[in-house]
Amino acid sequence: MGKIKNHLVNGGDVIITSGFVKAMQNEVSRELVEVEYTGGKILVKDFSEFFPFRDVYHSDVEILVPHLKYPTNDAWEIFTCLSKGNGYPLLMGTNYGSARYESGENCCNRTSVLEYHRSPG
Repeated sequence: MGKIKNHLVNGGDVIITSGFVKAMQNEVSRELVEVEYTGGKILVKDFSEFFPFRDVYHSDVEILVPHLKYPTNDAWEIFTCLSKGNGYPLLMGTNYGSARYESGENCCNRTSVLEYHRSPG
């Protein structure tokens, strides 16, 4: 965890997967960002940028994604999965230290980003 924090403090970006969140739940929540790996799974076929909602992208097949919760404004959804009127994070961002989130060419500059992958089977 120390290497991740040092990388962020020195201006780097970090991408962590849902598997890392699951394995390091307490450390991730305490040291990086409040996010919880619930153990649940959601089948989704629709995806969209979270804010502002733009185009909705559709998959021909359902994709199983892990259910993660983020209880505060510490993190936000960048790309969301849509299922039965609910949104679930697929890609999230958070600021760390004096970092800031920017769109466009400087997207995610000095920001830790959580990337949630499809869970196997």
